[in-house]
Amino acid sequence: MHKLSKLFLTLALLLLAVSGANATKLYATYGTPANQGTWNAETGTYTWTQSYSNLMPIFTFANGELAQYQSLHLTTANYVDGPYRVCFMNGSTAVATIVFYSAGEKNLVFAERNETKGIDLSQITTISFGGASGKGSVDIVGKPYLQKPFTLDIDDTGTAVVDKTDLVASGCLTLNDETGLLTSTLGEEGAPTWGRLAINFPAEGIDLSALTGFTVNQSGTVLFSNFEIGTKGFWSNIMGRGDLAQYVNDFGDPAHVTTWRWNVSQAGTQTITGITLKFSVLMASNPHETPLTTEMYQGSCENHFGQSMGQGSTIYGMGNNIDGTQYVDLADYDEMRVYGTPGKSFRVLFNWNSANKLDKTMALDADGYYSFDLSELSVKQLNCVKFPWDGATGVLTKIVLYKKDVTSPYNYIITGGGAMTPSVEAALADAAATGIDATGVTKAIELTTANPNCLIVAAEGMVQNAQNVIVDGQCARLVLADGYDFKAPVSFTAAEATYQTTVSAAAGCGTLVLPFQAALPEGITAYTLTYSGGDEATATEVSGTLPAATPVLLNGSGAATFTASAAAVSADAPCTEGALTGVLQQTFAPVGSYVLQNQEQGVGFYQVAKEGSIAVKPFRAYLTAASSARQLRIAYPGQTTAISTLTATEPAAPAYNLQGQRVLPTAKGLYIIDGRKVMVK
Repeated sequence: MHKLSKLFLTLALLLLAVSGANATKLYATYGTPANQGTWNAETGTYTWTQSYSNLMPIFTFANGELAQYQSLHLTTANYVDGPYRVCFMNGSTAVATIVFYSAGEKNLVFAERNETKGIDLSQITTISFGGASGKGSVDIVGKPYLQKPFTLDIDDTGTAVVDKTDLVASGCLTLNDETGLLTSTLGEEGAPTWGRLAINFPAEGIDLSALTGFTVNQSGTVLFSNFEIGTKGFWSNIMGRGDLAQYVNDFGDPAHVTTWRWNVSQAGTQTITGITLKFSVLMASNPHETPLTTEMYQGSCENHFGQSMGQGSTIYGMGNNIDGTQYVDLADYDEMRVYGTPGKSFRVLFNWNSANKLDKTMALDADGYYSFDLSELSVKQLNCVKFPWDGATGVLTKIVLYKKDVTSPYNYIITGGGAMTPSVEAALADAAATGIDATGVTKAIELTTANPNCLIVAAEGMVQNAQNVIVDGQCARLVLADGYDFKAPVSFTAAEATYQTTVSAAAGCGTLVLPFQAALPEGITAYTLTYSGGDEATATEVSGTLPAATPVLLNGSGAATFTASAAAVSADAPCTEGALTGVLQQTFAPVGSYVLQNQEQGVGFYQVAKEGSIAVKPFRAYLTAASSARQLRIAYPGQTTAISTLTATEPAAPAYNLQGQRVLPTAKGLYIIDGRKVMVK
């Protein structure tokens, strides 16, 4: 559980970190030209004297970064002599080359160009610029840039940042989207009589249905008189407002907003570094974990989580003039889990001005994670978390307090209403999760879980999944998938319940346990097993209906669907019956128990010799017997069998299939011969 928690919190925090840098443009950084190439940075002129060995890197990628982008934008002028080229490189190998025979603006959409639409962009390590002929020169105007689709990455605080590179100026406005400097020439001779700054929304729009407010991060003279979002216009609080939730329904279609723009009212300059949007959000938490917050602190508390801070900075708490009253008490917790910049060191100060004072410096690992064991402290009064005087800046994104002994039937608790956050995405992606408490969800939404058997407990109408949602102890439709873990967090009744499995035709048998009572499908016979002593277990047929939480041995073959109406499912029913123990979550069979397997002597119950060697899948069972036999025989009503392998091709005794029809055992399968079940391999 600890490792899974670290994995999914790391995923959430990586997504959170991306949200602060949501730039859709990546500008070129000029490298060193190869032998026959020359770059004049002052004039922006590239010159070459031979058609090979003249490339200059302009973009360098790691970890498949180029795959995020959809186009390359390049503007050139003063083209002289031979053509020039852009090369997409994997190491030193040119994967694709685009050649140009004229100057001007070049917008290269990767999916549309014949040269690039068939290549794997994730394998490109460098994009280089150079000549394609014996000699020539060309000016690069401005900086080439890569463009990726506009998205809003909303973090766990409900914050998303529209980067300055996601803004588009028109009319009398010009924008340097590297510096954010806006210049308006409104009223000047020859200038357009209008100007507009817009967010570069995609044609299909962006979902702003959970938007609550925004702030323009800017300085200088405000150049605008009003702004518009969708179909709604505003003439006040144009650089920031927090009351947008009441206007959302006036935007037109808040789930597909395509317009957000400011209109210029005067000449001048203004610098805009970005726009911070605030949303109402869904949040997910682990019952074992509590985020460290300002409200938990006794006294005045600094909180700079998520901010880039320099050496010596206080990240949390009171870093100067600490007295005995300024702390947060962590006595109820076992660990303090810290997330941030990989490799960055941080200091913790505990129990200041006391005999138990602790000042300790630690470093985050390669994943940006550190777990501080609080059990080594007799007193757990955290005064502050700081960065040491090591000359480096960094970010601590989050500190989570972990408590081991928490009794909860849920893997995650989801609350709130609005935009999906990284914490919720990580919770839903956890394939090990079997139960989610969503009773705190306040806005209707569909939650798709990686584990199809995960049960979601919710309030009426809030979680709109078609199946596996429990409301007030009732589930309209329970559908269980074979091979995935299941655990009921609460007892409930399912109006409809379904489980489908396949009984191996070659084996003709299998084990099963279900959490609800179900009718036996046609062609399937079920038996409970009791240990009879020695190397034998006795089978007793189950008539008509398979009881809930009752492990059995099935006989039959092919697909089998178990269904029920008004099916009662218990949260804590033990899955044992006779010698069989059923499991609803994958479990290693204990040493000395017996598991149904197909080994060299055929299909049968074989003893487990080594701890952790044989995993029993969900909805299966293992057999417990005080026996030293390697394989157990099964005594069926009126017959005894060891489920072993047939060696004679045509036995003297007649053979029957599992449906009671007399046959010749010429094909692989399970047969009844002389009152015994025998496998033909």
